[in-house]
Amino acid sequence: MQALDDPSNSIPAGWTQETVQPSATGTTAGFSIATPPGWTEKRSGRSTYFYAPNGAWFMKVDLTPHTSPDMVTEAQYIEKQSAATFPQYKRASLRAVPIRGTNGAFWQFTWVPSGSITTRSDDILFIKKTPAGSQSYAIYFRAPTPGNDWNTKYLPVFKKMLRTFQTVPS
Repeated sequence: MQALDDPSNSIPAGWTQETVQPSATGTTAGFSIATPPGWTEKRSGRSTYFYAPNGAWFMKVDLTPHTSPDMVTEAQYIEKQSAATFPQYKRASLRAVPIRGTNGAFWQFTWVPSGSITTRSDDILFIKKTPAGSQSYAIYFRAPTPGNDWNTKYLPVFKKMLRTFQTVPS
């Protein structure tokens, strides 16, 4: 999440800048983000998924309006609505964090998909004011967590992606 507060206009070599216009999702604002080579994009409603080449790990940017202006309350609401869908769900953290000048929330948990290994999920929630009005953002990333792969393999890539995140007003 700290990577969001250290934005960069520089795209890593070989990466691709992906832009989702507000008109594509029917929202106040969209976003742009850079993705590593070989990653694919898939849209579903107000959510855009970016998948690693093997599909085992991904980042999702969801533009669905939040139900609460307080992001910790919002994260708790989402947790209550969705925890039952994550087998062996275990919260690791849920706390308020500053995100690009706003009051955001960081929610982290682990779970075990059916027939799989422990998976870690991080969800960063915030509302950003744009020239076109306020826009809700939830940036969710998920990856399997054997050994220390989260810190050595996945988190460095997610951080690079987060640094390139920008809002795109209508």
